[in-house]
Amino acid sequence: MESYESTIKYLYDLQRFGIKFGLTNISRLLSLFLNPHNKFKSIHIAGTNGKGSVAAFIENIFRQAGFKTGLFTSPHLVDFTERIKVNGEEIDKNDVVKITEEIRRKINSSVQDTCPPRKSCNTNTSSHNLKEITYFEFVTAMAFIYFARENVDFAILETGMGGRLDATNVVMPEVSVITNISLEHQQYLGETLEEIAGEKAGIIKRTVPVVTGVTQDTIIKMYEAVAKENNASIYRLGKDFWGEIKDRGIFDYKGIYKKLNNLKIRLNGRHQIDNALLSLAVIELVGEVKDKISEDNIKNGLLFVSWPGRLEMVWQTPRVLVDGAHNVSSAEALSKCLLNEYKYNRLFLVLGIMIDKDIENILSYLMPIASKVFLTRPQMDRAAPLNELSRYIKKFKKEIRKIENVEDAIKAALKQADSNDIICITGSLFTVGEAIRYFNNKNLPANQV
Repeated sequence: MESYESTIKYLYDLQRFGIKFGLTNISRLLSLFLNPHNKFKSIHIAGTNGKGSVAAFIENIFRQAGFKTGLFTSPHLVDFTERIKVNGEEIDKNDVVKITEEIRRKINSSVQDTCPPRKSCNTNTSSHNLKEITYFEFVTAMAFIYFARENVDFAILETGMGGRLDATNVVMPEVSVITNISLEHQQYLGETLEEIAGEKAGIIKRTVPVVTGVTQDTIIKMYEAVAKENNASIYRLGKDFWGEIKDRGIFDYKGIYKKLNNLKIRLNGRHQIDNALLSLAVIELVGEVKDKISEDNIKNGLLFVSWPGRLEMVWQTPRVLVDGAHNVSSAEALSKCLLNEYKYNRLFLVLGIMIDKDIENILSYLMPIASKVFLTRPQMDRAAPLNELSRYIKKFKKEIRKIENVEDAIKAALKQADSNDIICITGSLFTVGEAIRYFNNKNLPANQV
């Protein structure tokens, strides 16, 4: 049996096949395993931001009520196993190795059956295409196989990108969720909000209820039309269900069918209350569970959720906050949270952003509140060069230090900050992942505030 390290290297090497939208390959691959995605019920979540938080809220409420759960999210921060969980426990590394080997054997056997030795093979045949299966397709298949073998009651599934042609879109869920829409991945999903929204609308299935937090009128009309075409009911945050905020992290839920008072979450940021509201609407709409989930299940499910890398306090003196804000809307949410929910003397930013992001507009929210900026690069080919980042920052007239390595940038910020300051590490989940790895390796206590 291969080692875990060599297995992970094989999986990462699949990224050479890039991003390929379409359901043909994932469907063929899953058919080799007798369609494991049909052996459990699911909740399917798309959107620009908040997918992971909504998934975590739903999963924890289900688990509090005694259901066996699967959770599939991306990307991971520190270890690959974070992507696939059953009942809150990450997939065992041995299972990653075993399932990877099984999938590889199935693919190779399928190809050999289609292309026997010394015979020419049409490179467009279905089995040959499986030789170029993408990283996300492979990992999605792994999650579905694992969930089926673990006999989960519900799998909560986050799309990787888009929706219509995302590998996760082979499922027929109990409820579909579209959190919100803003510009992202334009090179893949389309240049306009409407084009991006149209891709995400692809998870709307016939007769399957839809929950959404979108706010743009044109997109709301689009989703209502798609839902009507599919004879699917659609429920909107702010119209069919809403919340009344009572204090930081405390709110009442005015739902589709029920009302709940004095709910509390520990995740920071006003936007996390919206994510909690979306999850509660989902719970109301899953017929099999709504009468089996008590108010205590809901309260505990919300309260005890943690979601690493999203407004997470990983050190206290000085305070170090990590947040994976990597697009304009998440940068805006981070800025509002820092302004409204924290008191500090100076704000130091440790900032690393991917080159394909909307750097200028991300910085337009973060720079005005920063006292000093430590520019850095996570160990990713897509990471923006420091000179490129500094070019956008010049107009803000901020003090800048350029430090190539994330760990060294953190050390430099820690040396300058005092107990009244906050260091915020942000710009990318890859930057945040390296930061969390640094603090974990230093055996520093991670404190979820």
